[in-house]
Amino acid sequence: MDTGKTTIGPAIGPRAIATASAMEAVLVANTPSFLLDRLRKDIAVQYVLDNMSPPEIIKVLREALARPVQDVTEIVPRYVYLAALSTVDPQDQALWQQILSLDLSNLEWGEPIRRLMRAEAVPTTSLEFELPAPSVP
Repeated sequence: MDTGKTTIGPAIGPRAIATASAMEAVLVANTPSFLLDRLRKDIAVQYVLDNMSPPEIIKVLREALARPVQDVTEIVPRYVYLAALSTVDPQDQALWQQILSLDLSNLEWGEPIRRLMRAEAVPTTSLEFELPAPSVP
């Protein structure tokens, strides 16, 4: 009997996010930019963004990175979480300091992806202002 509770891959933190499409992206990627681009468009990243705040993502990713990889499928969620952090506003210096403090040495393309994220970051805040109405003489 199918209960609808099956997950693909391991659960890192509170979420099981190693979807088939994310797994394929990690396995077939030939450059860090290709992997980041594919994951940004993946439903797994959207799921993380819809259900976790950036501080939660950083916490879960930090915990995952502290554990040795037991199986290749454990790498996929780590890249998914990292790709989800690419949406963090570059003007949020506190969050970016936390992202920059992550030890990505166990992810083959962790550091290149972080550099791409930083280089491609787009501010999400805007400034609104109004011009005074012209006075009629």
